[in-house]
Amino acid sequence: LAYQIPLPELLGEILGVQPAARRVQHLYHQLLAEHGPELAILRNLPPDSVADIESGQLAEALRRLRAGQVIRQPGYDGLYGSIRVFPPEPARG
Repeated sequence: LAYQIPLPELLGEILGVQPAARRVQHLYHQLLAEHGPELAILRNLPPDSVADIESGQLAEALRRLRAGQVIRQPGYDGLYGSIRVFPPEPARG
């Protein structure tokens, strides 16, 4: 993998919540129970095996992550940078 994003952060991005949110934690533990260790999910799990999760967004996130198709946002003035797999949603209003 060119970039490593922890699975809870990936799920949080997909669900639009923080990685510590209950929904993320529930889905994370469900994935571990069904598919094994986190690193194996991120590196080896066929994306099609999770195509039903969040309308296929997890499968697409795994494909993008493995291909290095990520969005890097550098940090500045004491703030950490971030790595995302999907562009941010445009602001509504």
